[in-house]
This record gives sequence, structure tokens and C-alpha cells, in this order.
Amino acid sequence: MVRSVTLVGVGLCGAAVAACSGAALDGPSFESQGSFGPVSQGATDDTADTSSTGASAGPTEGSDGPETSANPTQVDGTSGASDGSSGDVATSTGGGTGSSDGPQPDPLACTVDDLGSVLGVAVAVGSNVMGGDDVAIACASGGGDDVAHVWAAPAAGSYTFDLAGSSYDTALAVLAEDCDGAALGCNDDGPADDGASQLTMELAQGEQVVIVIDGYDGETGNYVLGIREAADISCADGGDLGGQLGAVAMGSTVGATNDFTPGCGGIGGPDVAFAWTATVGGSYTFSLVGSSYDTIISVVGDGCRGAEIACNDDATGLQSEVVAAVAAGETVIVVVDGFNGATGNYVLTID
Repeated sequence: MVRSVTLVGVGLCGAAVAACSGAALDGPSFESQGSFGPVSQGATDDTADTSSTGASAGPTEGSDGPETSANPTQVDGTSGASDGSSGDVATSTGGGTGSSDGPQPDPLACTVDDLGSVLGVAVAVGSNVMGGDDVAIACASGGGDDVAHVWAAPAAGSYTFDLAGSSYDTALAVLAEDCDGAALGCNDDGPADDGASQLTMELAQGEQVVIVIDGYDGETGNYVLGIREAADISCADGGDLGGQLGAVAMGSTVGATNDFTPGCGGIGGPDVAFAWTATVGGSYTFSLVGSSYDTIISVVGDGCRGAEIACNDDATGLQSEVVAAVAAGETVIVVVDGFNGATGNYVLTID
């Protein structure tokens, strides 16, 4: 299996992951523990002390119970046919022996690395090309090659996982604890409906999840994984625009409620609010030029809980436009409002 993964701000294979590539944990393999046929001096990695157990290296001597050479499982208090030790559980396949001290299945074998608890708009970048179809997720329409990362919540709260900026039609799932965990969420197209998947969920402090990056209907390409603490967007009655740019929304404020009081242009009027998240930090222009009425535009930082960071009444004639600096991963609320109660059809553009 070939995986191409580049991390941002985090090293490969954190301490919490014993073997990111899916290799066995430290210790000899089952094949090296017991070969087919008799073993003359006991198990390879847990040889008994015959002076203390009273067991010999022979096939049956030293047994504390009935012979179990025909039984593939040796339990405490008996002596294995080739082991001669007591107290350890040994298993046999096809006549050979294995030991419970040998390799165990890795619950994180599907993952390529441990991201720790890092947050950001690009905590991992890479490709699912030839990643192998290790995890089947319900929203991928059959899916295909996938890449998985393990991550833990730095504090109790709501977190958003997204694949904005990826080059293909993605699918995204978050599993509880390990590769076999229950799906906490699965998404094909996020709110931007541009093929970039997005999930938001509540997590406890230190809660570990496995993030599975897949492709819808087998698609492959380069991905960008973002993880951020979710902003409160409950006031965004117009919806979540994700990180879309260009003409992102159009509609009417006729019949809308008056939920915001803008810091400019009088008392405002019926309004519609949208959530928008910057994928790259910088200065952005929020414009209502092309709308049919006397508008006001307001930008509120840090979701619904934040303060107004920019406001404009008239920029081009009676229509509004404002420039605001937004940090990478920051979610703002863009409020489409009207001067002194004015309503009409609007066009919202973000560049």
C-alpha cells in the first residue's frame, strides 16, 4: 500500500500510535513463535523455569492437569505439548504454537499517523491515490482508496473537520476511538456543495477519533484536512457558506426578521445572516453591489458570539461593500441588512 502524506505542524507517528503503517507491534511474529512440528526446549520468548514449576521440556511431563495436546488452546495450569511451561495461554494453528506475548492486532492499523490535538486549516495534506481501501464508510457510495489519521480533542467542545481545498470529490468520516469504532459522522458534500466534505460534532476532552478521508464513488486526488473549534453559527439563518468565494448567495430580505442592529447606516431592517469561514487568512471584500435596494452589510467576528468587525452602508450608490481581515480558519457572520428598514433582493459576493 503506497500512501502520500505531508503533515503541517505535526510529525509522523506520534507516541500514541505504535505502528502507523499497519505493521505488527513490537515483538516476534506468530510465525517465528512456533513452527510446525515438535519444539524441544519450550516457547521462544517465554521459556519456563522448570526448577520452579516442576515442568520439564518434554511434551507431557510437568503437566499440572490432563494432557491437552489435541486441544489447540492451552490454558492456565496445563502444559503445552511443545512448551512445558505453566500459567501462560498459548494457541496453536495447524500443529504449531503461538504465545499471548506475541503480536496482537493493532487497533489503529488503518491510520498513517497521529495528529495529536493540533488545530488549523491544513493539519494534514496528502493524497489518497493508491492508499488502499482499508475502511468502508457509508457516505462514499462504495468509496475507494482512503487515508486515515488519529486525533484527540484538546478540550471539551464542538469541532469541525473539513476537506476544503482538496482537489477531488471527497468523502469524510469520523470514527470513535479506533479503526473499528462506530461512525460518529459521515459526509460527502459539505455546506458549500463543492465536493468538499465537512463534519461538526461535540467531543469530550482527550476523546480520540479516527478521521477517514475517502473519495466519493472511488475518486482520488490530493486532500487538505482542516480541524478547528467550531464557531457558534446558530444565528446564520441564511446557512453556512463554508469557504466559498465569488457570488455566494442571492435571495430576498422581504419577510425576514430583524435580528441584528448594524453599527452603521441607521437602525437597519429585516436581515439575513450567513456563516463564512476563511480557508486562507487575509483581507476579504464582502459586497452587496448588484442588489435591488438600499443595503447595509455587516461582518461579525468569531461566529454569533463575536463583535462587529466591519460595517458599511453606501459604497456604490446605495449598495454596500466592506473589506475585513479574517484569519485562516476563522468563521464570521455576514449580515445582509437594509437601511432604515429597507428590503429587497440581494446578491452577496465574497472575494
